[in-house]
Amino acid sequence: MRAVELEGLDGPDSLKLVDIEQPTPGPGEVLIRVEAAGVNFADVEITRGRYPATLPLPYVIGFETAGVVTEVGAGVEHLHVGDRVAAVGGSGGYAEYAAVDAASVIRIPPALSFAEATTITIQGVTAYALLKFAARIQPGETILIQAAAGGVGLFLVQLAKILGAGKVIALAGSCDKLELVRSLGADVAVNYRESNWHPP
Repeated sequence: MRAVELEGLDGPDSLKLVDIEQPTPGPGEVLIRVEAAGVNFADVEITRGRYPATLPLPYVIGFETAGVVTEVGAGVEHLHVGDRVAAVGGSGGYAEYAAVDAASVIRIPPALSFAEATTITIQGVTAYALLKFAARIQPGETILIQAAAGGVGLFLVQLAKILGAGKVIALAGSCDKLELVRSLGADVAVNYRESNWHPP
């Protein structure tokens, strides 16, 4: 199968398209035919040696992946061949097939694209945890979201509204980004690059 392998730590130039053997799912794993893979900040940092890598070079990187289950390893009962899923793993997502821990896999609805689904397992879960367990947002409260047009920020804007925030104030750095966060539910959108801004 084709895969993108990290062969050094000199940035994106260290990534090479290679042909390698298709993985086989072990106990507690599933094999996913990858339809989309996320480009996470950690993936970029790994190519520069600025993020802890747990595998010796060379290896296939890619934390976030989404696709269709094609094989189920021993002991996996909650997932089945043909399931549309998203997953997060330590590596392996930048390939045609990825074997991942079944505990890190979630089923996705038909209306959700594979590309959209790749954002759920890290950015989406991070945003949810921040709101529910760190901020402990309560209905009616006002929340200020920095970098609101980033991966986690976009989830924060939407989830804050879903969880009952009274007012969502979103900070972003361009007109296009301000329009985007407004379209996702921000009540107030502020360009933080303007020197005279202040929270309403």
